[in-house]
Amino acid sequence: PEFKKLSKKKLEKSGIVQRLRHEHPELFAALPALTGVSMHKIENLSVKKAVKLVTSLRDLRVCQRAHDVVRAPNETRFDDVLEEFTAAVVRERWESTGLGALVGGRLLRAMAHRVRVVRLLERRHKSTV
Repeated sequence: PEFKKLSKKKLEKSGIVQRLRHEHPELFAALPALTGVSMHKIENLSVKKAVKLVTSLRDLRVCQRAHDVVRAPNETRFDDVLEEFTAAVVRERWESTGLGALVGGRLLRAMAHRVRVVRLLERRHKSTV
């Protein structure tokens, strides 16, 4: 819960959505056609919802590329912008808050714990066979 609050504040303060609008107005003009969301709704989205919309579009494009779904050039021309935006969101949420290493460290500890448990279970299984 605390991380969500902190990362939301960081994203809002960073002006990440405003920078994207300013630097890539053609992407924002194309969002209604790409997402099916009206321009009126897009213009009134909160920062959190705008980030979700754009990163979801990026996720969709990743899946389409992974499954060799051919799309028209007018749909694929923003792929690099979507990737850059998603990377910027990740940096803002994790690196700038200082929580990236903390979460990464927890993940590594959890994985190490699971490996230890699996090894222990394998040793016990070998000794009973």
